[in-house]
Amino acid sequence: MNIQIAESPGDLLLSIDGRAGIDESDELASAFRKALESGAPLVRLALSGLSAVDVSFLQLLLSLELSLSRGGRSLALRPLPAGHVLLQVADLLGINVKRLLASKTESA
Repeated sequence: MNIQIAESPGDLLLSIDGRAGIDESDELASAFRKALESGAPLVRLALSGLSAVDVSFLQLLLSLELSLSRGGRSLALRPLPAGHVLLQVADLLGINVKRLLASKTESA
């Protein structure tokens, strides 16, 4: 797994490639904590490079969203291709991640 963090005024972008599952959960949690600690009003995630995800990734993703929203901040996912592994796994688990897709902000 590869995680890159880029900050700009008003937002923070996390780009995650490769596998994102239980074996990577410590590294993912650390990156998500950095996003929370940044204070950026908008945290964007670029996840099109993910090759595999599991329920632990989705749990961390939803926890990040909840923590941000409690602080009046937002999470947005960059657009994902139809059939992307994240969308497939989320659908199987009955989790609506499509609501996080970045249609609500042009900068995402």
